[in-house]
Amino acid sequence: MALYAKQAKDRDLIDYATDIKLRAEARAGELLIEMAENRERDVGAGGDRKSQSQPPTVKLADLGITKDQSSRWQKLAQLDPKEREQKIAKLKAKAQAAIDPKPKKVVKRKSQPDSQPWELYVQDFRMLLRKWFKKLPSECWSDLVDGLHDELSKTQRLTRG
Repeated sequence: MALYAKQAKDRDLIDYATDIKLRAEARAGELLIEMAENRERDVGAGGDRKSQSQPPTVKLADLGITKDQSSRWQKLAQLDPKEREQKIAKLKAKAQAAIDPKPKKVVKRKSQPDSQPWELYVQDFRMLLRKWFKKLPSECWSDLVDGLHDELSKTQRLTRG
């Protein structure tokens, strides 16, 4: 559901999916803590595992849970309610930021007080050329320059003509 929401860029659905996921993880953390306290799961303390005197305990792997997930969920479960809500809000904001486009850098033109309007176009054109040359293989540069020269010549003839 979270993947669909991200693809659809549906903010409400992302909030809802993130909220459900984190609350479920916190509850799973609470259950893991309870199971460890009641000795219903293996806490990994070692000991005599071959003896039949103790009932078999469930391991995290049996539950399909990794150690990292278990640790993260239990930490979330141990937070007091206010801290947990703050953490959930923070992670919701992070999920929202993942779908928002990153702000583009604003490139300021270098303009002198006595510059002509056409000089600004030349600066823009130079920046475009730099971008193109970075993307193009070096063997294509001369073709690009020749093509630009031809287009500029045609434009010059049309404006003077």
